[in-house]
Amino acid sequence: MANSIMGLTVVFDTDVRPDEADAIIYAINMIKGVSHVAKIDTHAQDYINRSMIKSELVGKLYEVLK
Repeated sequence: MANSIMGLTVVFDTDVRPDEADAIIYAINMIKGVSHVAKIDTHAQDYINRSMIKSELVGKLYEVLK
């Protein structure tokens, strides 16, 4: 039997205003099978920072490999 996925994590590449986040949350909640969407408070800042840095490095590496 194949493994199942219980959930996903979404990290923005830049900071998003609360009203923009509310619109995104509303849109994600409209997707079939979504039961809960929550905002991540600042206590997850380290994880978000690492994700943003990784994204920047991948972009720079892609440019070098072009």
